[in-house]
Amino acid sequence: MSLTRSYNAPDAAQLVSNSNDGGVFGASVFHRRIDDLIRNTVAFESVPWAPVVRRYVSRPRNIGKGHTSGIELDARVRLSELFEDGPNTSVRANVSVLRSRVKSVPGPDNRLIEQPKGTAYVGMNHRLKGTPLYVGASVSHTPGYRLQLETNRAVVQGKTTVADAYALYVINSDAQVRLSAANALQRDRVRTSDI
Repeated sequence: MSLTRSYNAPDAAQLVSNSNDGGVFGASVFHRRIDDLIRNTVAFESVPWAPVVRRYVSRPRNIGKGHTSGIELDARVRLSELFEDGPNTSVRANVSVLRSRVKSVPGPDNRLIEQPKGTAYVGMNHRLKGTPLYVGASVSHTPGYRLQLETNRAVVQGKTTVADAYALYVINSDAQVRLSAANALQRDRVRTSDI
């Protein structure tokens, strides 16, 4: 006599259908340790051929250990699946929260270079009913942050917001016309340094 309880996990194809019915929501978490982290550091050094002369030199150096971690949430859905008689518009969104630390650099803000505290993105695609015209737009945002590079050197990275849009007219299977607008807000990324 025996008693058994078993579980057969579905594969990815069974969880996500080709029509994306019901939408998709995903979440991921990561943590990574880093050994032998390399960063450009500035040091006051003698010139090899003239030891009396000294200058500031920036060069890559091993600055030790660090770690990074984060969480990312991602969603994709068609509005017609959420609302009765809703438009045939696909919406996607993504939010990331990121953290990092370099052990040999004093805090606060002793983060990995080029890693913001988070990012956000939302985009949509829509086909005008009864026409061969498709339109879409997206907005991505990265908040500003301060980064401590060394004990006496830091940079401040300004926030970045980028908006893109497009219109696509399908003439036939071999020809189509596309009009795009990139960085429609025309906002430049600002970076300042302080010592």
